[in-house]
Amino acid sequence: MSLFGPQDLANTAWSCARLLVRNQQLLAAIAAAALPRVADFHSQKISNTAWAFATLEWRDQALLEALASAAIARLPQFSAQDKANTVWAFARREFPHHPLLAAISAESLLRIREYSQQHMSNIAWSYAKLLVHDRPLIAALSERLLSSTGDLQAQTVSSIAWSFARLSIATGRHWIEYRRVL
Repeated sequence: MSLFGPQDLANTAWSCARLLVRNQQLLAAIAAAALPRVADFHSQKISNTAWAFATLEWRDQALLEALASAAIARLPQFSAQDKANTVWAFARREFPHHPLLAAISAESLLRIREYSQQHMSNIAWSYAKLLVHDRPLIAALSERLLSSTGDLQAQTVSSIAWSFARLSIATGRHWIEYRRVL
């Protein structure tokens, strides 16, 4: 792994996750090699690495901390998909890195128009999974979903409903609108 660059490490981790290869030695080697180089990862590599290790249910606190710090530093370059995947990965590992969550929330509020229904429902699900009561973010995601053109997808509605329930949001205009959709 010493010859692997950031792209090689991220691609190998991603490939393992896509194939559900849970080889402990290989994952440990990828994590160990990635840790000192995470600061050199581009946004998609950060996101893909976080997603891969979460998918494989691999928890390495030092790697998660490094990925979170790298993500915060590069967040303006993250696509909507990168943000959604990254926050999903931290939620999947039940690792509420509050500075990362605050940064993703702030960035999401600025760029919410770029988000698809899937991005928004994944982000809402992630904050709810971590029990992070970011009402401005959840309200903005909900408002954007309700005002989006076209029909809401069933998975989007169910994910938002689950998020509202998990965060004990049972009142307000958004919930009433979703109840009408249901």
